[in-house]
Amino acid sequence: MTPHIHERFLQRIWDRQFLHSTSLHTADGRPVVVEHAGVLNTDAGPDVRRARIRIGDTVYSGDVEIHRTMGEWWRHRHHEDPAYNGVILHVILERPAPHERATTRSGRDLPLLVLGDFLPDPVRVLWERAILDDHAGAPGAIRCSRVNREVPLDIILPWLEHLARERLEVKMRRFEERLRDLAIRRKMTMRERPPEWGEIPEEDSPDRIPPPEPELRVSDLSERSLWDQVLYEGMMEGLGYSKNRRPFIRLSQHLTLEVLWPTSGDAVLTEAWLFGVAGLLPARGTPMSEEAAAYVDFLRAAWESLSTRYRGERLSPVAWVLSPTRPANAPTLRLVAARDLVRKILHLDLFRSLMLTVAADAGPAATRATLHRLLEPEPGPFWERRVSFTRTARTFVSALGFSRRDELVINTVLPLAWLYARVFRRPAVREGVGRLLAWYPPSATNTLTARMERQFVRKRFRMANAQTQQALVQLYKYYCEDERCNECAVGRYLWGERKEE
Repeated sequence: MTPHIHERFLQRIWDRQFLHSTSLHTADGRPVVVEHAGVLNTDAGPDVRRARIRIGDTVYSGDVEIHRTMGEWWRHRHHEDPAYNGVILHVILERPAPHERATTRSGRDLPLLVLGDFLPDPVRVLWERAILDDHAGAPGAIRCSRVNREVPLDIILPWLEHLARERLEVKMRRFEERLRDLAIRRKMTMRERPPEWGEIPEEDSPDRIPPPEPELRVSDLSERSLWDQVLYEGMMEGLGYSKNRRPFIRLSQHLTLEVLWPTSGDAVLTEAWLFGVAGLLPARGTPMSEEAAAYVDFLRAAWESLSTRYRGERLSPVAWVLSPTRPANAPTLRLVAARDLVRKILHLDLFRSLMLTVAADAGPAATRATLHRLLEPEPGPFWERRVSFTRTARTFVSALGFSRRDELVINTVLPLAWLYARVFRRPAVREGVGRLLAWYPPSATNTLTARMERQFVRKRFRMANAQTQQALVQLYKYYCEDERCNECAVGRYLWGERKEE
């Protein structure tokens, strides 16, 4: 038995596939081929997302959970958590007893791969190898990281301009597809509960989203309620941040503006709708202050009345990542911001105000300030110093901070404005989008952008605006991560179409 092996090390072995890959098989003898090891998950839930594994004659796509022993599946209570229903393979280091197995909440027995049977070297050797790789900067290293210094800037900079346009186009096409879907449903006068927006993608790739079919006329897309719903869904996705993006999308697809409209004049009723459908009203008996308890009782009573007219999906509390998140990113506070955005969309004509602001040539800084004012929520007295029903803060807490409003502008407002300009031929709106993207400061550095600055930018040029930052995100997600180097201008220069001098 190997002493004290941390789960993160086992995840590294899987991620790097330090295995005898040609002889892998499950504990019950079925051959295993790892077609794609997946992406390590740094949030709550399974250890690996988006893996693609052939077991026997069947290819499975889904999650992988990694433990040292079989017993950890049960001790961590994964068998009770629906978040683990998508696991396609359970990987453990040590061989279990013959009767031991892992079962999902849905009742499915999981295929088991015993990692220890397929390691090419002793664990200690692999550990040292992983540490050396870390010191060499190998984790997450893009393929060209060691050689891209020799690529001229006159190759790199035009390619980044292309990638920035590509990323904007990808985001716009998602909104376009959803807009057309809503328009078709409206045209067919279907009044049944709308189905979900298909599988929620991790990110949108130009390859995965086909161009919309030209079956609708401009007049079919001119109804404001269609644009309002798409704006609402885009805003809700942005409120979800990376950790809660999926449940916010699901919430907006089921709790539509059409459902909210009859009671939307009352902010507290809108709040009851949102918390009720989200499944985030505190359970009875949850410790909290008298003021909070009275407020929750009112919301609960309102939801019990409203729920009788609702036929859509209700989310479970386990659908949400409640921790670890920064207080400002807590889903409770984000739902308060959503409540105010609903009011602004339905009663203050937010969509029109955003389009007029983008089109007006008031200067980028002034335009940004106006967009921020339009998106700024008014939380009301109960939420001014709270991050949840049970937690208070010493100072005022914004339900939608400055940086999050910037993210909503870049990822929702501008792509949607680009689509609006294209559908209705509004050159002023199109030009406004271009001005803002070229000027807009980059967002705060995250793990991905920091990696690209280290391994690709290398201080050879400035990441001066959001446009360049978005280009680097596009480059990593759709070229570097999948090693599509033959489709990248940098990769072609280094390994493909570079001409001999």
